[in-house]
Amino acid sequence: MLLTNPTLIEEAYSAAAKDNWSLVMQCLQQFWAAGAGMKLKPQRGRRPQGTSDLSDQEALLELALKVLVNGDFQERWEVASFFPKLGNVAISPLLAILEDERADLDLRWFAGRILSQFEDPAVVAALVLLLDDDGDEELSEMATLALANIGDQAIASLAKLLEEPTSVALAVSCLERIRSSGTIGPLLQVVNHPDSIIRTKAIDALHSFDDPRIPPVLVAALNDTAAPVRKSAVIGLGLCCSHNSQHYPPDADLVQLLKARLWDFNLEVCQQAAIALSRLGTDTAAAAIFELFQSVATPVPLQVTAARSLHWMATPTALKYLEQILCQTRETEVFREIITGLGLIESAELTPIALQIITPALQNYHPHSPIHDSTIKISVAWAIASLTERSQLQPPELTEALHHLLTDPDTRVQLHVRHALGLS
Repeated sequence: MLLTNPTLIEEAYSAAAKDNWSLVMQCLQQFWAAGAGMKLKPQRGRRPQGTSDLSDQEALLELALKVLVNGDFQERWEVASFFPKLGNVAISPLLAILEDERADLDLRWFAGRILSQFEDPAVVAALVLLLDDDGDEELSEMATLALANIGDQAIASLAKLLEEPTSVALAVSCLERIRSSGTIGPLLQVVNHPDSIIRTKAIDALHSFDDPRIPPVLVAALNDTAAPVRKSAVIGLGLCCSHNSQHYPPDADLVQLLKARLWDFNLEVCQQAAIALSRLGTDTAAAAIFELFQSVATPVPLQVTAARSLHWMATPTALKYLEQILCQTRETEVFREIITGLGLIESAELTPIALQIITPALQNYHPHSPIHDSTIKISVAWAIASLTERSQLQPPELTEALHHLLTDPDTRVQLHVRHALGLS
């Protein structure tokens, strides 16, 4: 029994000539349903002029491509599931569509989505190239999902590309986007690559996994000659606490490792080290961050990040350090960061402590205190309003200090203070 149904195929070609793509799709579905599971066989039959030598498979592919190219979204969606049934013969024309930069973007998106159902090196290579195409974000996202759908075959193909100097960067970029543990092995192959950009991307990608092979790589990368690599390693170690795994160094060792990077030559590495320490949330981590304020050489941007890291920790010890910094600093940005951070505290246990820290700041009349800046006064009033609203507390000394600001020459300050006192 042959699968061929000349009548349906002729009807499909007739519908295509009239641009009736919905009918073409119906014919294709009926044709397939009539002999589902049977192998397509070459069969000469009555075809429109120019198609008399087509096999069933070729004819069906031609018709499916016509629907894909010319149909609307729904018709394209329906025909997408038809191509895998035709086998690998569909790969070449679909790749041609995917790689055609002049083609409709929606059409290329559908072609890529269909190709994700084929485990073929040529498909993987085409999708990898599409990842670095800045022409359209949706195409890039589709390529990522398609590669993930292909799975192990895609990873194996990409691993081979790592062996080629000209394609290693592209392969790493792709592996970085495929969130599968199967990428760990290939990524570990390039963590010592001569190109620091490739090393950085590999370590960035390894952050996502909890695997005993990864921590030693991150620790070693802390001393890399390239700052971006050190920064990535710091971020990775900071994220390790979320894995809750015994594969990573104990907290005490992590604090020492990250503390060393607080004094890195690169500011971004230092800032990431402070953030990473805040993720640990321990008193020793807070103490390490606080040490930054003991040096006059600590730049203001790093002081701001350090203050932010301490209030993110939201522990009594961290707040104690913030209180000391608030009393000592003459930097407006640092002062504002601490006040803002205190105003964001939601813990019922810590809210009263935050209010107690802010009160002395309001009463600091030193001529060089940042409290004399109008924007700081507004930040203080906002923080107090936020804390008192959550805790229903307002110590008498704090109320007195706020009343003192009701006569401030800046009307914006007066407005915020009135709100903090509940007068407006």
